[in-house]
Amino acid sequence: MNTMILIASLIISMSLFLYSQNIFMSLSLSFCTPYPMSLEMSLSWQSSLFMSTVLLISFMIMKYSKEYIPPKNMKMFMIVLSLFVASMLLLITSNNILFLIMGWDGLGLTSYILVIFYQNSTSNNAGTLTILTNRVGDIMIIMSVSTLSFSGLWNTMMNKSFPTMVLIMLLVASMTKSAQFPFTAWLPAAMAAPTPVSALVHSSTLVTAGIILMVRISDNIHTTIMKPLLMMSLLTSITASLSAMWEMDLKKIIALSTLSQVAFMMTAISLNMPLLAMFHLITHALFKATMFMCVGQLIHSSSYQDSRSIKSSLPNSPLTLSCLGITSMALSGLPFMSGFYSKDAIIETLCPQSLSYPLMTMMIISITLTTIYNLRITMNSVSLISSKTPDNDMTQMKDMELSLTVMTPLSLVAGSIMSWMMNPCSTLTMSLSQKITPIMTMLLAWTVSNLTPYLNINTNSMSMIPSTMWMMNSTSTLPKMTLIPGSTLINMDNSWKENSSLILTNSMKMYALPLSKTPSLLLIMFTILLPMTMYPNS
Repeated sequence: MNTMILIASLIISMSLFLYSQNIFMSLSLSFCTPYPMSLEMSLSWQSSLFMSTVLLISFMIMKYSKEYIPPKNMKMFMIVLSLFVASMLLLITSNNILFLIMGWDGLGLTSYILVIFYQNSTSNNAGTLTILTNRVGDIMIIMSVSTLSFSGLWNTMMNKSFPTMVLIMLLVASMTKSAQFPFTAWLPAAMAAPTPVSALVHSSTLVTAGIILMVRISDNIHTTIMKPLLMMSLLTSITASLSAMWEMDLKKIIALSTLSQVAFMMTAISLNMPLLAMFHLITHALFKATMFMCVGQLIHSSSYQDSRSIKSSLPNSPLTLSCLGITSMALSGLPFMSGFYSKDAIIETLCPQSLSYPLMTMMIISITLTTIYNLRITMNSVSLISSKTPDNDMTQMKDMELSLTVMTPLSLVAGSIMSWMMNPCSTLTMSLSQKITPIMTMLLAWTVSNLTPYLNINTNSMSMIPSTMWMMNSTSTLPKMTLIPGSTLINMDNSWKENSSLILTNSMKMYALPLSKTPSLLLIMFTILLPMTMYPNS
């Protein structure tokens, strides 16, 4: 059944592309409500192609799961996974807010069931954090539906007439589902789910739902929401990349790379490049799903998830390590890989635009760090060769190898094929300084990383903040945002005239340490200082 739907969606997408047509379907609900309401679906060649990508990845992951999930849990797992994919397809084809909320809530519910699949304390905590964060987005969608009920503007194609408050609520909803700052904590926590679920969630389903929503409403330029989206997406990209540099959990490193790439797509949308964002969305879905399946097979074989402890038996896993190397190169954007065509198109379109220097610097640093931690994953997987027999014989995992054999060639050629199909941008000419800046940044980072062991630097204290997702893990679970020594600060403020400068200085020193350890205060200070760096380029 899945194969038939996949073939049909591919045929539809090719037909719509060749004839430059869109398909619209509408079901009136006037018989059950006094308001002029309807459920609307639309199929363009981009949405049909992405739907084909989702179906292909889900079919390969279901084949992959046969050797990963215990047989006694397979039936329940397949049912929930099918509902999860169906909710995503519903979201892709929706053309109004009413129809969109059905797929949106379906994704939230089924993702919670999949995250808590192992039924232990870690997965239960991760599932709770995931569903509570996504509930914020669900509330925003419901509030936008309530607001739009007064005007009857349900169709997303009418977004130019949407009130500003509705656009802001849809922006917050997309940021929660795509784990943009400050809602980033749930995405690494969702790694408590089985690896097949992670491969599907991080490639083409849950985290891409926010991208789909923003693409739907970005055909008209909304300055009100695009500027905040640009700042939050770049901030997400740089924080996720820095956290990946300190992370040792193999699955969390790839999850943070997903966070960085989704932020990259959000940046493209905020700069009015939705077609390029969809281009990168499809290519990223293919190689990221393959990358997760490779890592899952290594973890399944070695029984380790820590990148420092995982041992690969090279003679028994040449296919897995080769596929991992290819997908790592695609994620890094090496020339002629699938990720190169989409990332290079976005970067070259981005460079001529008048962005401030801090924003461009954040973008370049994020892209550079992506290459560095990808190289670390590949080197750890290949260089740490185990001399003992693996816990599970990788030569017997035929379904896993079949999934990798099908997905890896697509990770190689999908970018070039889609580039020829979409022709997203004309040929651009960049200056020499713009071309060599990423290379020089990589060389500088490589030099610093080699000099660090010879310097007297306490890296353990430096890694505390990045390893906790910049305090997002703790602030996401705070019942309320308070300052612990607040009453003392009030007394100091009321009596500052009576205190001498020496007493005031000593008092500030006394309270500086507990204040600096308060995560909520760090978040407030970070939020206040961030706009100060966004000065325009003169």
